[in-house]
Amino acid sequence: MNQIDGVILRPFPLDPSWSNSRPARDLVCLINGDPDIIRYFGIQIKELKLHTPDYLGKQGHFHEYAELYFVRKGEVTFDLWKMDADEKQRVVVPEGSMLLIPPNVSHRAYGPAGLVMLAVTSQPFRPGSDIGADFEPVGPLPYGLE
Repeated sequence: MNQIDGVILRPFPLDPSWSNSRPARDLVCLINGDPDIIRYFGIQIKELKLHTPDYLGKQGHFHEYAELYFVRKGEVTFDLWKMDADEKQRVVVPEGSMLLIPPNVSHRAYGPAGLVMLAVTSQPFRPGSDIGADFEPVGPLPYGLE
């Protein structure tokens, strides 16, 4: 059987150096700069699973690229800060929904136990690509976080 040009089947390159797990969560980088994939989709794709309520970026930060989140199970709460207009917003993203955060919007997120979420970016993650821009939470901390 001939292979159709452009069709790719292979294991994803799970690179532990780009993953971040701790007792509260597993963060697995599925794709990070794969040239065969970036022709069609984002450069970085991550899956996050929370075992206990946790912060996803305890300090506010932004990137010079957009981020797209897909909530597969549970919900996640994002605090957003559009710095140039000093506009703040809290967004609760329910299961089965997506959230697009534009470039240069500072954000932090909070998730409950059981959250499963995918994140897609147009740039690969590199140390230092999170630019600190902390701000006060938009409301009370959810999910019993302190």
